[in-house]
Amino acid sequence: MNKFLLIAGLFYVTPMHVNADSTADLIAIDSAFSQMSVEKGVQAAFNHYLADDAVKLDGGAHAHYGRSAIVQTLPTLSPNVQLVWSPVQGKVAKSGDLGYT
Repeated sequence: MNKFLLIAGLFYVTPMHVNADSTADLIAIDSAFSQMSVEKGVQAAFNHYLADDAVKLDGGAHAHYGRSAIVQTLPTLSPNVQLVWSPVQGKVAKSGDLGYT
């Protein structure tokens, strides 16, 4: 228990440096990803927005490496199925290589 409290304390006092412009860009890109999934389908959106070196971890199954390998694992969905979301906040690390919404 003491180790957990110490670790949590370290995260609390370590400031996260965020670039506001990058965060706004990330939220805009995530919104565009959602919009493309509605307009062109889930597979097309993932194919467009996944990085070439993306990795998909599939709940204990073997990992899938690369955009094309990942897109091939996506099920063919009915045109009536939509994946829609609206990011409400996000953060990007000062280094610019990590972010989330």
